[in-house]
Amino acid sequence: HIAGNACDMKEFADTTFDLVHSNSVVEHVGGWNRAKQFASEVRRVADALFIQTPNFWFPIEPHYVMPFLHWLPRTTRETLMLRIPMGHKGRRAVSLDAAIAEVDDMPRLLDYRAYKLLFPDCQIVRERFCLLTKSFIAIRKPR
Repeated sequence: HIAGNACDMKEFADTTFDLVHSNSVVEHVGGWNRAKQFASEVRRVADALFIQTPNFWFPIEPHYVMPFLHWLPRTTRETLMLRIPMGHKGRRAVSLDAAIAEVDDMPRLLDYRAYKLLFPDCQIVRERFCLLTKSFIAIRKPR
């Protein structure tokens, strides 16, 4: 077990690992630049990859279990955070300050084009639910 920062793994040489598996992590690392760092590092340290992320265009936001939430304007999301219990814990924000902070920290969901940009040397597989793409998996087989 190693605790660290997947956006900066300078302690590991290139292809230190046979496989990197990541399930719904890249959307949590921060903004676009952090997502690029994450993708670059996992591609560098591993020979093979299996990296999954939810699709921005799937109508249900998976972290808050709320239809269309990720497509709404910031102020609308903040208001909803105050009024409706959301997420797997079924909680709502206790103040406007907390709602704003929650929206600031929401995961950055990716679409196909952005995901392909992050993982250009990988096959991007579409994971489907009821004919809709719910997530993407970047797969790179061992070299």
